[in-house]
Amino acid sequence: MGRDNTVSEVELCDNIAVNPETHFELDAAVLLSRHKLAREGGAPILGYFHSHPNGLAQPSSVDIKQAAADDRFWLIIAEANITAWQPRAKEQRVVEFESVPILVEG
Repeated sequence: MGRDNTVSEVELCDNIAVNPETHFELDAAVLLSRHKLAREGGAPILGYFHSHPNGLAQPSSVDIKQAAADDRFWLIIAEANITAWQPRAKEQRVVEFESVPILVEG
């Protein structure tokens, strides 16, 4: 969560995917509660993050299939790397991700 493309708060939530080694799925209750807080004046959701245990810090074909066409950032953590991406969609379906620069502080 944050404003002006600056993350000021991170909400951790469980990966509730059936097979968390190869997929990730955010807990809908946590996601909905954050949307509600944003509607009530809290910081909006800027994006999502997850890890890639395979060490590849780029979106996978599964990421493309699961991504929402909402223009929120996707951060991928793999080994010591953090990369940022924005989904690009055609007809409300994500077809690729575009790499975006990121500055990690702290």
